[in-house]
Amino acid sequence: MTELPARVLFGAAYYHEYQPYERLKTDLDLMAEAKFTVIRVGESVWSTWEPENGRFELDWLQPVLDGAHERGIRVVLGTPTYAVPPWLARQYPEIAAEDATGRRAAWGARQEVDFTHPAFRFHAERVIRAIAARYAAHPAIIGFQVDNEPGPRLPHNHGVFQRFVDDLRQRYGDVETLNREWGLVYWSHRLTTWADLWTPEGNAQPQYDLAWQAFQARQTTEFIAWQAGIVREYARPGQFVTTCLAYSRTADDRGARIANSPDWAPS
Repeated sequence: MTELPARVLFGAAYYHEYQPYERLKTDLDLMAEAKFTVIRVGESVWSTWEPENGRFELDWLQPVLDGAHERGIRVVLGTPTYAVPPWLARQYPEIAAEDATGRRAAWGARQEVDFTHPAFRFHAERVIRAIAARYAAHPAIIGFQVDNEPGPRLPHNHGVFQRFVDDLRQRYGDVETLNREWGLVYWSHRLTTWADLWTPEGNAQPQYDLAWQAFQARQTTEFIAWQAGIVREYARPGQFVTTCLAYSRTADDRGARIANSPDWAPS
């Protein structure tokens, strides 16, 4: 059973690995002086956890966790899957998310990938398991954050679109039902076969757009649930598993609702 803290926790994300010189003790002492009770660590540095394909470096976090525990500061440990390392993007360019025109997202920021792609999932699961197996038992860790602010884009990769078609087939059964429910006689959009379903590029049918965004939101939910399931294999009783949401993300259920609201406009 998950046991949430009985009081509100106060703290921040902490990235000791970002520092250009050694200051861990100073930072932790300052946190203790400021009455910090929690820090979040580890979620944005996959290339630090795994600098090369299959070569893991996990020990760097140990002093952070030990120092936090000594000062009574609790820790939320993040999985690093929202910021893929350059070697993964280089060796598996096919994991890049594609927009409606088929253009691949260039690597260089974060969250550029199709997180449903099997190659991405293989490597993501491997690093998640390595981190969780190494640190789940540490007494400072009270819970895990899987990924971070998921759903910033709608990937239009071939596999994603084919799953969308399969999802519609499962929901509607046959194209005649889809034609009727979506009113596809309009503008000569009536389908004869599932192969006739057009891709999102150039779509002007609002019912299609709504179904596409809802499908993408379900993909995001599945991705987070998939990660949570892996982490729970290692989590101790009482440790929680959560994620971090940004409400305007278009491939998150909340983001899809906001984006379809007539009162919403991107900033």
